[in-house]
Amino acid sequence: MKAPLILSLLLMSACSNMFSVVAATPVQLSARQIAQIEGTVANDLYDRDTAHFRNLRAADVTTSNGAIVRRVCGEVSGKNPMGSYGLYSAFGGVLTGGVYVDEDYPIRCEIS
Repeated sequence: MKAPLILSLLLMSACSNMFSVVAATPVQLSARQIAQIEGTVANDLYDRDTAHFRNLRAADVTTSNGAIVRRVCGEVSGKNPMGSYGLYSAFGGVLTGGVYVDEDYPIRCEIS
């Protein structure tokens, strides 16, 4: 029973070390990039037309394996099925070739 738990903890530790952030340089997003990011994130909401965004930011992140990735983070809120706004939720992803793609990484917004 303990062996699977220990193995999963070791694997999680290895994965988080593989992709740890070595450096992050903040970057300015264009209006077009912001619109594309917000549109993609809003598609996952119950009522995409009610999406409110805050704390949207981006950085070119260098990971411990030497890869440079443009990460994007922010928070989004929108109306739920009962017609009221929910709490803000964190989202994150990467810009690849100018296109935003949702991506889960261990710490959603380790960029500042």
